[in-house]
Amino acid sequence: MFSNVAAASLFVILGFNAFIWFQLGAHLIALLLLLSMKFHEELVANHSESPQLGQLAQFKQGLTYLLSHPFLKSIIFIACFINFIFAVLTIGLPFLIVHHLHAGAMTLAILNACWAVGMLVGNLLISMMREIKHLASMLTISFLTLSVSLTGLGVLLSLSSDRLTLQLLGGTCQLIIGLALAFINTPFSVYQQKTIPSRLLGRVSSTQLALNTASVPLGSLVYSFIFQIFPSGSVFTISGVVLTIFAILTIPTFMGIKMPSGVVSDN
Repeated sequence: MFSNVAAASLFVILGFNAFIWFQLGAHLIALLLLLSMKFHEELVANHSESPQLGQLAQFKQGLTYLLSHPFLKSIIFIACFINFIFAVLTIGLPFLIVHHLHAGAMTLAILNACWAVGMLVGNLLISMMREIKHLASMLTISFLTLSVSLTGLGVLLSLSSDRLTLQLLGGTCQLIIGLALAFINTPFSVYQQKTIPSRLLGRVSSTQLALNTASVPLGSLVYSFIFQIFPSGSVFTISGVVLTIFAILTIPTFMGIKMPSGVVSDN
């Protein structure tokens, strides 16, 4: 929660060049820690499936499983689209707040901190729920909330450059976005772990991760180009509207789909 504010403070104190060296040093320490770790793998014989599957074969097997389940397939498609649209935050928010609106690095840090708080609070709320019986309804509501909040953030960035207003209202939007993301990511992750066969879980998860990750650089490339031409909060607003329309169009896919009783619990 406080890492964004701490980073902004260090950025102001150290400056850009020193901050880059600081980040490189942190990555080097993380690498050394990773190299010092010793992993003890326990090999378990499994005669129920082919022992030596190549990476490509495993990817195809996970992809086949995803394509054979409409609910999972729809979720992956929506996740890819959300990751693409969310590049507007990772690319556009620092540019607009710091360089276009001149609201300062601390304002950006507060907005990012509010997003982190939203994720934390959302996951804490989910952990207190004993059971989620209507996953489809939860995902739909969270998706719409996420879309509307992104639109509201865009309207705010288009109409105001006051630091306090951006910190308060923008932070609220970011908080809600974090909450919505928590109510999308965590329940669906648990749903996968509880419903996908153990022998396929790793392959399906890695396939899903590969598909989701592929949309991130594409979104970054597209929005980097857009913000060079239209450095405005209206890009956020339009992205939020597009995401809202997309959410409305996908609602029929989810409504009425129920998770098996007792699938998600607080264990």
